[in-house]
This record gives sequence, C-alpha cells and structure tokens, in this order.
Amino acid sequence: MSRTKHATMCGNEQAGSSHSFADHSGEPDYFFCNPECVEKFYNDFSKRKVMLGRKVSVESLSDFEIERLFVKQGWRNLLDMGNEVFPKYVRIFFSNMIIGWEARGLFPVRSMVGGREIILNEVILGDILGIPHVGIWAYEFKTWPVCKGFDYGEALVYLLGNGVAEDAPRKIHANQLPIRLRLLHLICTHNLIPRGGHREEVTFMDVFVIERLLKEKKFNLPYIMLKHMEAMYDDEDVDVETKDEPEGEEVDAEAMEFDVDADLADDPPIIPSPTRVPDPTSSFDLGSLL
Repeated sequence: MSRTKHATMCGNEQAGSSHSFADHSGEPDYFFCNPECVEKFYNDFSKRKVMLGRKVSVESLSDFEIERLFVKQGWRNLLDMGNEVFPKYVRIFFSNMIIGWEARGLFPVRSMVGGREIILNEVILGDILGIPHVGIWAYEFKTWPVCKGFDYGEALVYLLGNGVAEDAPRKIHANQLPIRLRLLHLICTHNLIPRGGHREEVTFMDVFVIERLLKEKKFNLPYIMLKHMEAMYDDEDVDVETKDEPEGEEVDAEAMEFDVDADLADDPPIIPSPTRVPDPTSSFDLGSLL
C-alpha cells in the first residue's frame, strides 16, 4: 500500500460545516479536495510566488559550452522554458497535492485542478518535459545527497578548483564559483530546481546537479523535481531573502505542465517576455552575472 503525506484523498467528501468549504478561497467547491486543502490554499499557497523557468540565450553563451552539457543529459529543451502559466492553478495544484510511494517503486504526486485529477511520477513527468527519467535517484533538502559516486567534499573541491575534500567548506556562495559554473548555477536555480529570492547561496542540491552536469553523469531529474515539489509543500519556515521578492515561498510551475481550460481562468497567465533581461520571468544570458 502506498504511503501518503496528505490525510485524505481527493473525492466527494462532505464538509463538516453547512457552509461551502470554498467560501474563503472564492473558488467553486469542486476545485478543492476537502476543507484542509482550502485552508492550505488560503493561508499558504495563495501567498507564495510562482516561479517560472527562463529561456537561456545559448548563442551568447557558446564559449561556455552550456548547451553541450544539457544535450548530453537529454535536457536541451529545458534551456527553452517560459511557457504560458496560470499562477492561480499552480497554487491550487499545490494546495490539493498528495505525495507518497507507489508499489512499483515510483514516487507519485497526485492533485486536482479544476475538478480534474492529475497524477505525476518520474515517468510521466519525464514524458511531459521531454527528458529522460533514468539515472540515480538522489535528493536532500537540508543536507547533501548520499549516493554512489558522489562525495560532497570532493564535489566542492572539483567546483572550486582548489584545496582538499577534508578542508572544503560546508557551504559556498555563487561568487566563489568560476563564471561558467555561476551560469550553470543560475540555470539550475531557475529551470531545474527553482527557488525565489537571491541566488548567492549554492545549496547542497545545486552542488550535486552542477557536479553531475560537468562530469556528464546521468541522474534522474524528474525524481529530483518531484522531491523538490514535496519539499516546497512541506516547508513552511520560509526565509525571504530580498525586499524585491514577493513574500512567500516559491512553487515550481515548470515541473507541472498540464492542460487547463483557458475559460476557467480568471487571473491572466504570466507570459514571459524574452526581451527584458532584468525581469525574473524573461530570458537571461551573460548579463545576468554583471
């Protein structure tokens, strides 16, 4: 039997009150699985920033061979993120989200948007994004991942280009990285395992992903994306890093592309502009580091 982190499954459950459990959200009852999901939407996810991927100007970065690394992994299309997204429905997806393990060993995420059930796992998400769902499974949110062939200290030495593993700092910052790796870090934090706020800190998973990319080692990115969604769902102690960012934790729109009826949406979609580099939803190139 699969384990789930959500107390109840989506269904036609009766609310304990005579009032509609969607009263607070302003959405129809069928948008939410149960009153708990409404509260999660109203008190949490409605206040979070929806993070969009960005289009990478690979032509301007040709000297850094960024594109080649993504082609090797089968992720070339992840350099062209920035699709039309309905922020409200992303928030509803996370509010209704159910997480667990399937008997087949896959890591599923289930939710409901506009009354439609949505099921994601590594295979489905990989097919949606057009990327492989093969390679090692590794994800940690508050420490470094432990898996065969990866040593965190050695990875830091490899990225920084000096020292020995025993002397490597536990955490590093982006300005300590060579410029090519800073570019990879920017792409990683926008299109692979996105987050809001400033990007000075290089997280444990950032180190893992960048090192694996550089060494051309296969790893299961759809699994990492799903586990990152789980971490974003669970983590309510959010540190908002800059005054320029809206309050609230980020949620990843790019990792959950699915069809919704446009006529259901009463908030306009965010359509990224490829021309305004300072805009966090636009394309970025070398100028992003300057």
